[in-house]
Amino acid sequence: MSYKGFVSRQPLNHLQHTFAAAGSALDHVVKAQVFLTDLNDFDAFDEVWKEFFAYPPPRTTVGISGLLVEGCRVAIDLIGGTAADRRRALHD
Repeated sequence: MSYKGFVSRQPLNHLQHTFAAAGSALDHVVKAQVFLTDLNDFDAFDEVWKEFFAYPPPRTTVGISGLLVEGCRVAIDLIGGTAADRRRALHD
């Protein structure tokens, strides 16, 4: 695995576990924002992203000069719910 692949796989693994702990899953994500400090990392990031999302949610990817954590190359913000939230939304 390349370093660039690791840069995106590690936070996505953490997010996958966080959603599972909350009784949800990444397939319940409805919106994502991705911040990359180097847009040259985009292709490697996108390749890993597609491993985690069979049907990718709407995503905004932005190149920025830096992130709050020194040395951090990617930040990911996900908005999602649970299957119960989805059923309620469909019936309301």
